[in-house]
Parts: sequence; C-alpha cells; structure tokens
Amino acid sequence: MINENETPYTIIDWLRLTGYANTVSNAPYEIVEKDLQEIKADEYLRTKASILRVAIAVAEANGLDKVTRKREIVDQRSYLYYLIKRLIENNTDEKISLTAIGRLFNKDHATVLHGLRKVEDLKLDKEFNKTIQYLKDFFNNPIYVKL
Repeated sequence: MINENETPYTIIDWLRLTGYANTVSNAPYEIVEKDLQEIKADEYLRTKASILRVAIAVAEANGLDKVTRKREIVDQRSYLYYLIKRLIENNTDEKISLTAIGRLFNKDHATVLHGLRKVEDLKLDKEFNKTIQYLKDFFNNPIYVKL
C-alpha cells in the first residue's frame, strides 16, 4: 500500500534505480509497461513485434500517422519506413514487405517504396537530417543501455 506522502515510482524512476542510462528525454514517445516487459525479456527492438509496436507508438506520438503532405512529417514518416525495414531485417531473422509497412500508416507499397528511395537521396541533406535527428537518436542508440 502506498503512503499518501509517497509518490509511486514511475517507469523512468525504475530505469534510474536499476542502473539504466537516463537518456529517456530523447525518447519520441512515452515509455510504457510493455517496454519494460520487453527489456526484461531482452526483446526490446529485437523482435519484429517489438519493432513494429515501438514504431507505431513513435508515429502516433509525433503525428506521423496523420494524413498530411507537410514536408517535415512526410520526411519523418519516410525515415520511419526505412528504420522499420532496416531494424527488422538486421535485428531479426524475419523480413517485412513494403505492403505490410504501408498498412501501418494507411499507405500503399508504392508510397513506402518512394519514401525509402527518398531517404537514400536525402541522407546528405542537412535540413532532412535535422528533421529526423530525434528518430535517429532513439533507434540508433537504444535508450535502455545498461551502465
């Protein structure tokens, strides 16, 4: 039972107390209990289901699932397509089709293909890199790195 004067621990508190690096501030979505379960099972961003769940949470938290043609959103969504494909194919023994990625965002496979090609073309663009930096930080440097 929690005393009235005590504040219950949050997930971020748990991460600090158990010795995980606190880089949670760069997380582009709110950390949830499912993240902790995947961390404990050593599945966080290591299984297809985990990668898709986190990618969808990131998209929803940042409005990347909305219907819009704003360049910033379109670029970030394209980069998320790229990350989903790369993470699944590099971190698991599975593959994912362009159609499956498209379904996550209510897009067709041609839109995903165009986005993937655009990411390759834009990797040297400074504005593009600024727009997607927080996604790069989150997915290329997992926030739960044991100290």
